Amino acid sequence: MSFRANHRLVEKVPLEVEWSYLVNETLAGERCILPLLENLASDMRLPRSLRSLLQQQIAEEADHVARYEALFHGQRFASTGYDKEFSQFVRDIGPITLKLFSLQAILESISLGALTYRRDAFIDSPSEIDDMQILKDEEGHVRFGLAFLGLLREIDGAIALPDFDEITHASNSIFARHFNGSNIAHFLDTNFAIRTVAASDIDRSPGMKIFKRISTKTIIKIKNEFIHRYVNTKIKQS
Repeated sequence: MSFRANHRLVEKVPLEVEWSYLVNETLAGERCILPLLENLASDMRLPRSLRSLLQQQIAEEADHVARYEALFHGQRFASTGYDKEFSQFVRDIGPITLKLFSLQAILESISLGALTYRRDAFIDSPSEIDDMQILKDEEGHVRFGLAFLGLLREIDGAIALPDFDEITHASNSIFARHFNGSNIAHFLDTNFAIRTVAASDIDRSPGMKIFKRISTKTIIKIKNEFIHRYVNTKIKQS
């Protein structure tokens, strides 16, 4: 069967170009998270069990990068830049709890939202098989992040709940600044020399509305799960 779509972000470009944009943004996120996870995994305040799981996640994220790079056959595209801004944002966060929250609850939920959108929008896409495996991996990363919340409370002390809201709002603002019609049009111009697409048409497209709905639902669900587990975790008494 041929590659086709249920709905589109950019009707006026070949479907393969739209797919390239979406997969490239996911690839940028996979590249972004690797050094951030490596930094966490080197923190000796964390127990060996957590550092071991972080190392496993690092290996899986590196595999995701290799899978997506292989789909592009060595061709490289510039991202919209959210990865650089988000990376610096996470590096500037102090408590380990909030660093892990920004990665496992926010960045992973954004990745899950994008993967869910592609599976909903595309039929027989070039990344379909890889997307299914990577979706499974990312769901596992969220679960293991949830499992270590009690430990992080013992390391950082109690984190005020408004701090989680602040991280969520700041992260969402970063992605909103980059995932919009203007930046998608710029991506098409920079990487494919396509200059015939109006940013406003992308912002009003069925695909954009569906993408935002899926992403928002995913982020809220995972954020709430993370905070619920955090609030209801009892700290071990020494």
